[in-house]
Amino acid sequence: MAEMIQRAGRAVRNQDMRGLFLEMYEPWVLEHSLDGDEPDASDPDKPYAGTLKKNSSKQDRTGCAALRFAQSAKCLREFLANYLNDCSPTALSHTTMWCCDRHDDPTFDLSDFFLGDLYTGNTDTEKPPATKRKRKTLRPKEEREILLAKLTSWRSQAHASDTYRSRPVTWLCDDDGLELLSKTDPDNLRSVEALINLLGETEEWGQECGIQIFNVISRFDGGPGCCTDSPSLQIGPPLKRARVPVSSVFVA
Repeated sequence: MAEMIQRAGRAVRNQDMRGLFLEMYEPWVLEHSLDGDEPDASDPDKPYAGTLKKNSSKQDRTGCAALRFAQSAKCLREFLANYLNDCSPTALSHTTMWCCDRHDDPTFDLSDFFLGDLYTGNTDTEKPPATKRKRKTLRPKEEREILLAKLTSWRSQAHASDTYRSRPVTWLCDDDGLELLSKTDPDNLRSVEALINLLGETEEWGQECGIQIFNVISRFDGGPGCCTDSPSLQIGPPLKRARVPVSSVFVA
C-alpha cells in the first residue's frame, strides 16, 4: 500500500497539469473474502494468509489493506485517509475534475483515456472468424526422392571435378539445402535468383553452383531449356575464397 500511495503521488507533479492514477489488479483480488476480518490497526498490511511460509503464493502474501482498497465500494480518497489516519481538513480535498471512480458521476468514463476498447472480462463477445492459413504447396512426394538423388549425384560430380577439392562437398550445397530444393514447389524455382533467395546464398554462389543446380532441376521438370546465363549472374571460372591476411586474425 505504501508503495502504491507513493506512485499515485507521482502521477503528475506540475501544478498546471492534471494526472490520473490507475491501479490494475488480477481477478482473484476481488474473489478473496474479507468478511468478518476487521482491519488490524496495528498492522493493516498484514498478509492475507496471516503466517507466511517459504513457498507461500502471491495471493497469500498480498496485504489485507491492498485487498480492501481494491474491493472498496466507498470513496478511495476516504479509504486512504483512514489508512493513513489523516484527520486534517484537506484529507478529502482534490483539485482535479474527479475524485475517484467510486462516485456516481456520469461525466467520468475511464475509456476516454485510452485509444482502444477496454477489456471488461466479457468473453461472450463475438470473435471474428479465424483466418485459415494457406498451406504451403510442395513438390509431389513421389518426385522428391528422385530429384534429391539427382541433386546429390550432381554435387558429388561437381566436387570431384572441382579445382579446390580440399574444401568439403557441403561447401557447394549442404544436405539440408538439397532436401529443401527437392521439396520446394517447382513454380517457386523458376530462376537462379529464386534458388539464391530460397537458400539464402550469395550471387557468387549462384554463379558457381546455382546455375548448375537450376539446370538439374529444369531438366528433371522437363523445362523449356537450361540456364546458361542470368541477368544478374555472369558465368565464369569458380571463385576463390579470399584469404584473410594474417595481420587481421586475432586469437582470444
